[in-house]
Amino acid sequence: MKPAYRADIDGLRAIAVLIVVFNHAGLSVFSGGYIGVDIFFVISGFLITTIIAREIQENEFTLTKFYERRIRRILPALAVTVIFTLVASALLYDSGRFKSFARSLLATMLFYSNINFWSEAGYFDAPSLLKPLLHTWSLAVEEQFYIVYPLFMYAVYRWMPKYVKHALVLVGVVSFGFAVYADANSAFYLAHLRAWELLVGGLLALNLFPAIKDGRINTVLGLAGAAMLTVPIFLYTDQTPFPGLSAALPVFGTALIVYSSMTQLSPAGRILSIPPMVFIGQISYSLYLWHWPLVIFVKYYLIRPLSGLEILLLLAAIMVISTLSWRLVETPFRSRRFLSTRQIFAFGFGTMAIIIAAAGVVYRFDGFPQREGDTPLVDYLDKEATTHYTDCADVTDGFKSCVMGEKSQPRTFMLWGDSHASSLRRPVERAARSTGRRREEA
Repeated sequence: MKPAYRADIDGLRAIAVLIVVFNHAGLSVFSGGYIGVDIFFVISGFLITTIIAREIQENEFTLTKFYERRIRRILPALAVTVIFTLVASALLYDSGRFKSFARSLLATMLFYSNINFWSEAGYFDAPSLLKPLLHTWSLAVEEQFYIVYPLFMYAVYRWMPKYVKHALVLVGVVSFGFAVYADANSAFYLAHLRAWELLVGGLLALNLFPAIKDGRINTVLGLAGAAMLTVPIFLYTDQTPFPGLSAALPVFGTALIVYSSMTQLSPAGRILSIPPMVFIGQISYSLYLWHWPLVIFVKYYLIRPLSGLEILLLLAAIMVISTLSWRLVETPFRSRRFLSTRQIFAFGFGTMAIIIAAAGVVYRFDGFPQREGDTPLVDYLDKEATTHYTDCADVTDGFKSCVMGEKSQPRTFMLWGDSHASSLRRPVERAARSTGRRREEA
């Protein structure tokens, strides 16, 4: 029997995705909006465990059916989004950054982007804020978890059916313990250190705590959960040690909200079930996929902070594009009438192969530097960008002036700045030489 639909879960998804989008768009009041991903993890663990447990108990569970649902749910909208980012990156990025993007695209399509970004920089570090597929780390965490989780659940149900909850509690406690003591970057990105968040949702689905039929108690639980989400949304910042212990607040707050409406909707559940919230929850996956690359590319193109009006226009564009993605891509592919099981697997593997091949070509040919001509504007990743110049003289207080370009010519311009300016050395040097000019750098 199919689990009953819960509109409040979609409303909770809406909260999760909106605070992430608002945070990334630059609305500073939502400084802790990144906890939206933790809300998603709890919801995902709850829903997937509900399905797996029911199908195992009714002898209907198969890995083919499980992964068919994952392909239908994840891949079509993801494929459209990454194709867009590939084209946009080719138009906007220099060869070095385009090659770096291709590496992240490979990692995204093979569902190890969390490991890829973990190896490069922290989530809140400045270099990460120019990676249009950075947000796919959370998809990779979920997919890595769901490679192991259904097999684990099946094995426990078969050989230790009385200890299913005990097994999930044990694994969850171990995961949480390691997450608390791990370094922040690892705890943020790595699946085994995020598993406890999904398992909290899984334990709710397995009724670790019996449902409460007293409406007054459920009201209190829902309000407590809402408060536990509100605090980090507005008070956490990029300086908050996260995840680890600080992630417990939004994770268990989400769990309380879900738990408070297990038998009947609590006041929190009724608010989450209003049609606008449900609609945003329904498009939340497309909204999550599209918002980050659109934000990144707009900011990259403008090279300045967005005004209030520009943020509103950007948010409106994201909503429109996400709605179209949900309606035209997500919804058709979820129906078996659109593609059969055999066809959806063929589509999935074929699409992945094409995108992986395209990313491999870009990476193999170093981002096609010939696109830039002789004098590219920026070459951040060029190995010669940190060339040491010996024709320098001390000016004052440790500052040096270094002559570049045609040394026989009089000085005509100067590059003045810090380490960011130094990344422009090589392209400016080449431009100066090609035009017979001389400049100094300070």
